[in-house]
Amino acid sequence: LRHLITSYSSVIKQYYIECLSTLDSNDLQSNIKNLNMSCTEDESILLTSFYNTITTLATSTSADLRALRLDWFRMQAYTS
Repeated sequence: LRHLITSYSSVIKQYYIECLSTLDSNDLQSNIKNLNMSCTEDESILLTSFYNTITTLATSTSADLRALRLDWFRMQAYTS
């Protein structure tokens, strides 16, 4: 199994990026609209940053998920 994962890591990464940029971004956008009333300004900024990062993944040639991870850590730190 490990050999298969390492052999097809680029295919798995591309699939993950396509799912994030299409399905997950649409769900996130609808959730942001629903939560906008009850979120603080900081939470709203972080969620919008999530959305912007995810939607730009499809157009970038090499996906860099560091910004998404950083925003995720910020959200976790903010809500804890």
